[in-house]
Order: sequence, then structure tokens, then C-alpha cells
Amino acid sequence: MKTLKEQIAQDIEKVIFNTDEFAEKITIEFPPSDPFEVIGILSICEDTWKKARIPTDPKKESVILQINAEPFKEYIFVQGSEVKINGTKYFIENISSDEYIKEFLLRRNKL
Repeated sequence: MKTLKEQIAQDIEKVIFNTDEFAEKITIEFPPSDPFEVIGILSICEDTWKKARIPTDPKKESVILQINAEPFKEYIFVQGSEVKINGTKYFIENISSDEYIKEFLLRRNKL
């Protein structure tokens, strides 16, 4: 029998990061590293969970990115650093995380 933590981790992947629902393949680049693909949720701050998917090149000032925390346990994210999402440059304004999901508030203009 699986522990509660194992069940939650499995549900995060099967439910929240399900590409048939809100999640999508997102290309992320933390310069100077090479871009890589993750499954995540990219949403406009005003419409979070109402219309979770946004265009590849959003014109909005800020977006929220949610990704599975598991692959990034050892990675240190720094507020104010640059990140490219699907080729669009953002700056990390805020990072929140629990054991399962990392959430980033990203802004188009430098802080």
C-alpha cells in the first residue's frame, strides 16, 4: 500500500499536470543554461484557473508558472533572475514551493 505522500505525488502528476486538462509542454531556459521542456501550467495572473492556458507569446505583464517540484529539488532559484518561457523573457518576482509544486510569479520587466 502506498503512503499518503506517494499518493499525493502520483496525483500531482496524473491530475494537476495532466496535459489533457490545464498543463502543457513548456520550454524553459535559465540563462546561460540550455532550454529544456517541462510539463507545467502557465497562466495570466488575472485569470488563474479560469482560463489557465495562454498564448505562446503573452502580452500581459505578469504570469504564473507552476511546475512539478520533484525534478527541481536541488535547483536554487533566485528572485530577480532571468528566465525564458517559450522564448519570452521574464524575471522571477516571487517563488513559492511545497514538496510537490513550485510556483513562480514572473514579470516581463526587470524588478
